[in-house]
Amino acid sequence: MRAIKHLLVAATLICTSTFATADEIHSGPVTLVSADSITINGEKGEKTLSVSSSTQITGNATAISEVVVGAPVAVRCSDGGTSAIVIRVLPPPEKFSLFSAKVVSVSASSITVKTETNEKTLSIDEKTEFRDFKDASEIKVGDEVGVRADVDEKKALLIRPWPPK
Repeated sequence: MRAIKHLLVAATLICTSTFATADEIHSGPVTLVSADSITINGEKGEKTLSVSSSTQITGNATAISEVVVGAPVAVRCSDGGTSAIVIRVLPPPEKFSLFSAKVVSVSASSITVKTETNEKTLSIDEKTEFRDFKDASEIKVGDEVGVRADVDEKKALLIRPWPPK
């Protein structure tokens, strides 16, 4: 009886460890997508996986038709790595510009700053975050500031004293 218990425990451990490691995870940007397959370019190289009606799509998409080329994804694959079990569409990476500059002028709706190379005017709105400033009214001409701007450097996303306090 004791030997049977030991065999059952050993079989359970073997099965559990086999199933726990059977799935593979691949992540990276989508390079090709269709109704029945997805190709991603990950750390392990380019990988094409089949997609079926049982493939679960989560995150920033709910259907394979919503997945676009370039979208970052994490895909759990079946044993053997040929079929997608779950495709998690991740949010796109935030793109922005960072720089420090001297304030040339400031109002409630814009700030003009001079960097080492040029002058930039950026819009300020209700989404602009201020650190160590209550709002734009506390920023003075001549202040040194650190700015996080959108990728086009048209809108200020964050303004703070530079160097940080």
